[in-house]
Amino acid sequence: MYPFAEQILAYRAEAAERRIGGLILEVKGDFCGKVQEILVRHGRAGEYVEISLESEYRYRAKGSSGN
Repeated sequence: MYPFAEQILAYRAEAAERRIGGLILEVKGDFCGKVQEILVRHGRAGEYVEISLESEYRYRAKGSSGN
């Protein structure tokens, strides 16, 4: 997966209107960390947004009280 992620995230990295983005759903592992490293290498570090219970951007599962 890492070579594929490298290739797709590096593709036209210098052209904001033409580069490719994506959504990664990961429960366990280090793939998101590796994607962050790839984005840094290609000058796209500021484009990484993590949504989790511990991040700046959070979600609340349907039916939860939010407590």
